[in-house]
Amino acid sequence: MRAVQDGVPATPATLAKPVHLVDTRLLAQVLGVTERAVRLRAASGRWPSTTRPVRGGRAKVFPLSRLPMAIREAVLAHFLSSPPIASAAPTAGTAVPPAKIVAAAGAGENEGKAVRPGRAVPPVPGTLDGWQRRCMEARAALLVHIRALAADGGLNAALRVVAGQARAGTLPPALAQLVPVANARAGSSGARSLSVPTLKRWWGIWQRAGCDALVLAPADVRTGPSLPIWAPAFLAAYRLPSKPSVPDAIARMEGPARPSEGQARRFLSSLSAVERNKGRMGPAALKAIRPFVRRDTSDLEPLDVVIADGFTAKQDVAHPIHGRPFAPELTVVRCVATRRVIGWSAGLSESTWTVMDAYADAARKAGLWAIAYTDNGAGFRSKLNTGDLAGLQGRLGATHALGRPGNPQARGQIEKGWDRLFIRPAKVLPTFRGADMDPEARRRIVKQVERDINAHGRSDLLQGWPDFLRWAADCVAAYNAAPHSGLPRMTEAATGKRRHMSPDEAWQAHLARGWAPVRLSDAEAEDLFRPHLIRRVRRAEVALFNNAYFHADLEPHHGEEVQVGFDIHDPTRVWVRSLSGALIAVAEAGGNARPYFDTVRVQRARRRLRPVEVKRAEILAELDGADGPPVIQGVAEPVPVALAVATPVPAPVATDGERPAFFASDLAMYGWCAANEAAVTAHDRAYLAAAMADPRLARAIADHDRRHGTGLSGRLQAG
Repeated sequence: MRAVQDGVPATPATLAKPVHLVDTRLLAQVLGVTERAVRLRAASGRWPSTTRPVRGGRAKVFPLSRLPMAIREAVLAHFLSSPPIASAAPTAGTAVPPAKIVAAAGAGENEGKAVRPGRAVPPVPGTLDGWQRRCMEARAALLVHIRALAADGGLNAALRVVAGQARAGTLPPALAQLVPVANARAGSSGARSLSVPTLKRWWGIWQRAGCDALVLAPADVRTGPSLPIWAPAFLAAYRLPSKPSVPDAIARMEGPARPSEGQARRFLSSLSAVERNKGRMGPAALKAIRPFVRRDTSDLEPLDVVIADGFTAKQDVAHPIHGRPFAPELTVVRCVATRRVIGWSAGLSESTWTVMDAYADAARKAGLWAIAYTDNGAGFRSKLNTGDLAGLQGRLGATHALGRPGNPQARGQIEKGWDRLFIRPAKVLPTFRGADMDPEARRRIVKQVERDINAHGRSDLLQGWPDFLRWAADCVAAYNAAPHSGLPRMTEAATGKRRHMSPDEAWQAHLARGWAPVRLSDAEAEDLFRPHLIRRVRRAEVALFNNAYFHADLEPHHGEEVQVGFDIHDPTRVWVRSLSGALIAVAEAGGNARPYFDTVRVQRARRRLRPVEVKRAEILAELDGADGPPVIQGVAEPVPVALAVATPVPAPVATDGERPAFFASDLAMYGWCAANEAAVTAHDRAYLAAAMADPRLARAIADHDRRHGTGLSGRLQAG
């Protein structure tokens, strides 16, 4: 068996090229006759021929394209089933890259020709499904072989040969395996074959597209699941936040058409996860199954971005004030580039002060950052942290970035880190209150804690506040020292094993490469982390938290806005700065307060008032001891009746009964003490003994003793 191209015997390398001439030996082998019979038939049919030099002389050869159709088809079928051609065909299990198929397709007669208007537009390669790509590759492989056969045997002959052998099952195995794949309609039995019209249609599409194999890809006629008539009513009953089951949704459907449970479940399985859960899950929850953007941190240096967030502890802790169980609030600041926790704080609840303390801890331990990324929590959005001038971030020169509400996935680096940082260590504590805690065990622990507190005022099951702070510090240290999957891999020097770096190791690696943080001195840190608020100066005063702070140097700034820094532990003074940050003065609380009257003057007035009080006491004592209207000694004439009636008689001095809340005078106090000497305290005795130094009060007391027969004054003076 031999084919000749320009007198050269065919080889596997040349069979892919068009066959021009065939000799009598090949025709005899294809037709199953002798070479003499071929020569006789060629002479009687007047086949065009020529001669070519061969070894030992010249041989007659025939142009294949000018032979009768039956002869050409027989030769082409022989070429198609020959081992070299068969071995050159791709197998059904081999995926031929489209680029190679296009290159092979473009090697024929249409190579280099522009695509004429009206030709099919090839699809985008990335949009093809796997079955479409396999079908395209099989069709292209068959057409490449047909083109090789049609180069001299003619297109119609090549199409009939390939289609006939496909129907007869005589195609080479490699090509036969491509037929059902190219058909894309082989059916369950695989008996469907190729026809000449089908091959001719593929050939026309291929040629009109400039031999671009992509146009051979079958169209995806799948339009998705058609909606049954009952689908809208079923989805309305199924898509509820309460997440009803399929039978419940069917029972609540409106309308006569209702599916069976199997039909409803098959319909739901045909929907995507997002469509199936719309209405049953909120927008934030649906983000967990929607596409997302993975943020790359490889180009960040340490402290380029820090992320801060709050976390409620998952265990009960003894309250530092009343001792009852509560859940403290932890605030953590983490470096995004190294995943290292650089600062943290704990508080009784989420507050601005806890956030500021965490930032202060981070700046003192690690250094200053460029961007602080947080959620919209009240502690992070407060003016003490985010104010343009007086806010902490502005004074540090940092930019504060807020995440979108309801989008915690954007801060997934810290949200996912809570489990390793605080939740896993808390699971070994008896008062763990997380979602994984057994409800029965939780109730038993809560009751035991209540019994302990009611009986002893405390419970050994609860962490004390100092113990909780030490536990949190240990958790942070363990987290920073453990390998982190978000960091690059390294080789351990001791074991030679590959593992991820820990946050501490990543931090040290950046330091070793020459990076250095911007650090603060102690004096700078004390001033920078003092909270500031914007206030307006009024007559050299600034008002803060219902207190007024004054300094004379504020006078030139009347009516201007200033920054007022304060210490939450020392309310006696504030630091007043201009909006540019220059210190103006340290104002004192009540710095302009003066006594309403001079102190010496008030004391002198008090001394002058005391004799009047004594004289009043004497008059009251005299009135208390008289049986009738007062009589002036030495005057026989009585007081007029009208005067006697008009003059009010003061109430007698209280002499017994319960001790009054206060006494009208020192004489009244003495009268009560004399009548209730057993209830007199040492303080009372010392006070009365000192008061009797006034001679007028001493005379009034002596007169009281004479009238009532008491002798307390003598004992006071003696003792």
